[in-house]
Amino acid sequence: SSLNNKDHYYRVALVWPVEHFYHPSQGPALVRQLNDLIQSTGYPSLYHPSSGSDNNNNNPQDQQDLSLCVWYDSVRASMERFQSQNQKVLQLQQQQPTTHFYDYAERYIPSYTKSQRDMMLREVKVMMQELQSQQQSPSPSQQPSQSNAISSLLAVLQEYHQDIQDNTYLEDPR
Repeated sequence: SSLNNKDHYYRVALVWPVEHFYHPSQGPALVRQLNDLIQSTGYPSLYHPSSGSDNNNNNPQDQQDLSLCVWYDSVRASMERFQSQNQKVLQLQQQQPTTHFYDYAERYIPSYTKSQRDMMLREVKVMMQELQSQQQSPSPSQQPSQSNAISSLLAVLQEYHQDIQDNTYLEDPR
């Protein structure tokens, strides 16, 4: 087979943005999506389709509660650390130092030149355009779930693009 044949590359089934995983409403939704993906492949999962038993967690409220419990148990230890680090980053960005700023004691905050930031924005935009093209002209073997995953990935890339635009710390803001 040829490497140029796109049907032989991996297939995107789920986009898992770590930033969303730590969000109280988006995190449990990601757990449900992962569960559904695992279940669709035939592997055991948190809850299964109805088999007539009340013990299989097929009630939507039970599924939501179980996803919330799994999510909370997964992020409990690191959520406070993550939030604390982000708070420190915001405080340090507000200080706007005029020279390189490296906080070795707590967290390294990268700074970029304007041309580096512009290059990151350009490359994210190129990736988005490629995915949009792929979505508009799908290959014959593309599954509907791939189109959903591409849409999810495009939304995440749009968030990243906006974050790079708005929050990239520049060495020399001129």
